[in-house]
Amino acid sequence: MNHLIIPWAVAYSVVALVVLLGNGLVIVSFWKNTFLRTHTNYFIVSLAATDCFVGIISIPWWIVVTFAGQMQEEKWYALLHNTWVMFDILGGVGSILHLVALSWDRLCAVVWPLRHRIYTGKRYLFTLALIWTVAIPVAICSKPGMKLAPKAYNLSVIILCFFIPLFIVCITQAIVLISLHLSNIHITYKLRRNLCNEVRVAKTVFLMIAFFMIGWLPFFTLSLISFVKPQISPTWQAICAVKFLQYSNSAINPVLYAHKFPQFRRAFAALLCPCRVARERARTVGNSFRTAVSSFSSSIIHRKGNQQPFTSQVDSPISLKSSRRSTLNAEDFDPSGAGEILLSKISPRHY
Repeated sequence: MNHLIIPWAVAYSVVALVVLLGNGLVIVSFWKNTFLRTHTNYFIVSLAATDCFVGIISIPWWIVVTFAGQMQEEKWYALLHNTWVMFDILGGVGSILHLVALSWDRLCAVVWPLRHRIYTGKRYLFTLALIWTVAIPVAICSKPGMKLAPKAYNLSVIILCFFIPLFIVCITQAIVLISLHLSNIHITYKLRRNLCNEVRVAKTVFLMIAFFMIGWLPFFTLSLISFVKPQISPTWQAICAVKFLQYSNSAINPVLYAHKFPQFRRAFAALLCPCRVARERARTVGNSFRTAVSSFSSSIIHRKGNQQPFTSQVDSPISLKSSRRSTLNAEDFDPSGAGEILLSKISPRHY
């Protein structure tokens, strides 16, 4: 066992770094970008905060507990172990309750869309407060519960805070999928576009639930078996593998957000590659400016092509003199052929 502690510690450390990086990106993106502050994303950022506790406290202290297994008689080890258990329970209970809230929100958005649109931010904040109000006391009661009635406390947490919420999540997701499948296809373009958005969000929540079950179900199942049948004791390798799956689940959600939601993908790219985003914005502004200049020049050329040539309304003296001379008839000349103009035929108007 001793020769496997270091590989497991390295693997846990990598998971902790990925958890902190991914969920930190979610929180910072939500804080810096107003377009991400939708009602549903309040649940997502709160779930990211729960996963950050896993990366900051649960995983590092689990590594210490694993390394310091021979120091169980020390006082600091008991304090560290109790704190680790508390945050471990907080992460599990908080995660499943957030998934319940997300599933119910998607159910309302698909089944009762008009009612869902009038939901205010206070309703979502109240739901978040309710989630933490349930998760924090359950985690805090871990120490007295373990001391007074460990079997009753653990069975209550496993059944009431995992299996029952998981059953609710599965039922709501089944209703959502059936409702989306039975939706009327003869709808307007705008409603069809909204339906596509709801389908994408519902699929993302479904994947989150699926990965949560893969990560947490073995751990709770193993815990339930251990408390129901104490004679069955899992091996140390099995415990490490189950805990690795449990902690890895906290690193999956940010990857799903980046893959399924373009808004989160753009926000992550802006944080990770600010120079690239600045170049793309400059290129976009330059293209827009060139397009505007080209359009303006084309409009000017078009106007000049359609414009009539300017003609003066005032005749010049030369044109007047020419017109006046053109009014002289053949009778104005001398019939003798001298070619001179008869004075009697000339009137002052010719001058």
